[in-house]
Amino acid sequence: SLKHPSLGALVASHSEDVDFDLPHFITIGFPSYGGGALGGKYDPFFIRDPTRPIENLNPPRPINRQRINRRMSLLEWTENNFMKKFGKSGSEH
Repeated sequence: SLKHPSLGALVASHSEDVDFDLPHFITIGFPSYGGGALGGKYDPFFIRDPTRPIENLNPPRPINRQRINRRMSLLEWTENNFMKKFGKSGSEH
């Protein structure tokens, strides 16, 4: 059955910058709203509990800055090679 987009998704679909890297809106609580037929590109950033920190926002404590930088370099290398091969970034697939 057809899933209708939420109001936030409809507004986002008419935004001038639809390729913005961050979600155009958030939803708090139960994840019942989203991009629907417009696609995951218009899904909100979901926050389960606004009284708790956002999950996975910070790296685990034992990881030092040097290791984070190596991981980011590997991610950049992977994205660049994927882009060369497929013409768009892996996150767009």
